[in-house]
This record gives sequence, C-alpha cells and structure tokens, in this order.
Amino acid sequence: MVINFDVTWLYALILTTTRIGIVLFALFHAGGIKLPWLIKGILAITLGFILLPFVDQSVQLDHLKITFLTLLLIKEVILGILLATGIYFVFGAINLAGRVIDTQTGINAMAAFDPHSQSMSGFTTQLLRLLALAVFFFTNQHHNLLYMLAFSLQKLNPLQFYEINITHAVQFLPNVFLFGIRIAAPVIALIFIGDIIFGLLSKTMPQLNVYFLTLPIKILLGLMLLICLLPSLTNLNIDILGSLVDFWQSILS
Repeated sequence: MVINFDVTWLYALILTTTRIGIVLFALFHAGGIKLPWLIKGILAITLGFILLPFVDQSVQLDHLKITFLTLLLIKEVILGILLATGIYFVFGAINLAGRVIDTQTGINAMAAFDPHSQSMSGFTTQLLRLLALAVFFFTNQHHNLLYMLAFSLQKLNPLQFYEINITHAVQFLPNVFLFGIRIAAPVIALIFIGDIIFGLLSKTMPQLNVYFLTLPIKILLGLMLLICLLPSLTNLNIDILGSLVDFWQSILS
C-alpha cells in the first residue's frame, strides 16, 4: 500500500501559519489581549487551515532543498514583521495620545500598574486602548483584517519569492501618529488655556498655592472633556484602524 503525501500542501501550511501567527501575536500584544501561548498557536494554525485555499499551490517543491525552504520561511517572517509593524504603529499612536493626556491633565498622579506592559499606565491610556479594541470588534474591523490576510496570500504567494513595496510603507507610517495628535489636541488646548488662567491667578494672588489648586481642576476638566469627546473619539478610532488597511495595501500593491 502506497500513501502519496503532498509535501507542497505541508510547506504552504507552515509558511501561511508563520505569516498569520506573527500578525495575530502583534495584534494581541499591542491591544493588550492576554491569551496563553497555546491558544494563540492553535488560533494561528486554525486560521492557516482556513486561509490555505487562497494560496496557489501549483508550485512544485519536491525537488527543492531544505536551505531554499528555510529562505522561504525567513521571507515570511520578514513580511509578517512588516505587517505587524502597522499594528504596533496604530496602537502606538493611541497610547501616545493617552500618555500625553495623562501627563498634561495630571492623571499620571493616579497611574496604576499595568500587568500587560509591566509598567505604570495612566487611566486615559488604558481607556483609549480599550475603546480602540471595542471599536475594532464592534465595527467588524477584524473582518477586514482577515480579508487583508487572504488578499496577501493571493498577492504574495508564500511558496515563492516576491518584492515588497517598502517605500510607500515608510512614508505612510509617520502619518499614523497624526491621529494620536488629533486625539490629544482638544485636551492639550483646554489645559493650555487653563494654565494661562491659573498663571494670571498666581500673579494676582501670590499667597495662593496654585499647584494644589490646579491639579484636581485639571483632572476634572480633562475627564469632562473626554466624556464629551467620546463619540468623536470613536469615529477617530475607526479612521485610525482603517488606516491599517491602507498601510497593508501600500505594502501589497
């Protein structure tokens, strides 16, 4: 009895799972989603099986050496890291906005230890990150993520070498941080106006301890403004997450 095993299918599964796994791990890490490594691995392999039909397996690899297959694997790792960079930049812009708001309003004074990042994290930083995750799933951005993964497998076959358009990606990434500035800009403007008012107040009333007076007022103003801006922040988060698709398209084009 002879059993014929298609080695091309196995190589395609390994390479596809590598690309998808790196992207998933980046999404979980940047978004603060805590899952055991075993669950992450099972999820990556499952998605590899699901998206495997999008890979053109007409390439025959039986005659290839293990060194060539190793190069294919390294190539998939590099592409996966490049795609994951967009995820880190998107959530990095959100974290940047949260840290700026925490610093300007003084909310850092009640910062709590974040077990995910193993560091002190402010209230606004965690709030914006959770809001981004909620927007990501409730607006079906994860569907766009799966669509782009399938498109990448069709556009850039894991079983072959290909060229990656890095020029447009490098030019696009700094623009993501403009979204973070747009999130923090209203709070920064309000706190700046408050600092001018309290500066004038300290000149007219030198005996007043302005620092201890302004600290709770800044926190209150910052929180009130964040509450008022939540609808617009939701729309802005949709734009930020949508820019991730544009970033991937610039790489795959």
